[in-house]
Amino acid sequence: GRRRDCPRKGGLQQAQHNAKKGGRPSNKSNGINKKKKNNFGSGKKKYTDDKETGSMLPLGYDPLQRILMVGEGNFSFSRALVRLFEGNGFSLLASCFDSEEILHKKYQDAKMIVDEIRSAGAFVKFGVDAKDLMGGTGLAKKKRKEGLSYEDLFDRIVFNFPHCGLGIKDQDKNVLANQQLLEGFFRSAVELLRPEGEIHVTLKSGKPYDMWNIVGSAH
Repeated sequence: GRRRDCPRKGGLQQAQHNAKKGGRPSNKSNGINKKKKNNFGSGKKKYTDDKETGSMLPLGYDPLQRILMVGEGNFSFSRALVRLFEGNGFSLLASCFDSEEILHKKYQDAKMIVDEIRSAGAFVKFGVDAKDLMGGTGLAKKKRKEGLSYEDLFDRIVFNFPHCGLGIKDQDKNVLANQQLLEGFFRSAVELLRPEGEIHVTLKSGKPYDMWNIVGSAH
């Protein structure tokens, strides 16, 4: 699923889908804007944006979590997360659809940003299809040979501003193509999600994004 950066100004509508194994959101939370307790690294300090602690981290994110970023443009989202984690990126895998060569042609600052998040310990993958995360992350081969362990899976899988980027002028066909992208992403992501993990997708509000029916795609 090729994506292009959507405008970052304007109202943003974030749908946080607590996708369980089997690809369905929890009935209790209805899959939207709910925070789940994270058991990874239990006994260690938790990072939240609690007003009492003064932490600036967004709700639901913790440097102790294993996080997969999908469909990055110039990797600025991953860089922002690493900086919020005070330079701790060892549990972050950041990925984009473009090849490394195409990425550098499209974004002049991409190399600098990628170097920064790599220096923080993050892993970077190019050419990762959001609809085939198992193959793109390199875990498909391990799954075939020995199966995946808990350590291979992710606490958070994040897709900010997904878009197939095909330049389709017909609105109905454009909406359908992006719905198929989202459906493929959710099916792929749930295979790599830990039992109490969450899938986070951020969309710009308004047409045509409201027509994509992201909640329906998650189901």
